[in-house]
Amino acid sequence: MRKITLLLFLLLPACCLFQNSPIFAQQYADLNHQNPAVPASTNIIFSVDPKNNGVNEVFIREPDIEAQLYKLKGECYRCEFYSGSIEGPFTTKDSRIRPGKKATLTIHTMQNLMPGKVFDPGPYPPGSRFGLGRTKATVIENQKGTFKLRIP
Repeated sequence: MRKITLLLFLLLPACCLFQNSPIFAQQYADLNHQNPAVPASTNIIFSVDPKNNGVNEVFIREPDIEAQLYKLKGECYRCEFYSGSIEGPFTTKDSRIRPGKKATLTIHTMQNLMPGKVFDPGPYPPGSRFGLGRTKATVIENQKGTFKLRIP
């Protein structure tokens, strides 16, 4: 019995090495925009709470968008999800994004990824402050279809 337990104990780290393969690690290492190999603009998803019309979270857009939306809807059932992009520095944790200083975020307010309504951020003129999760951002542009924010 002890030999089997010892053998399983020795095989466990080897299994973890195969699970965390370099291909898997490279997929998420390249998501950090501070890496110069990453393109200037990255596709992202904004989680918007229709109750207060604010942005809760920002996520990296994964290749299988349907599965990602299903998972995100499970975390926030009343949220709506909109397509967008980020330019500038940011860091990632899992699939969540934390924009860095001088990052510019664009929300495509007409591109709701799930059937629902159109995101109307309200009357925010350029220069006003807008809550972006735990971060405050400055509005750059607020036009029909586009809502641009910059992290100061």
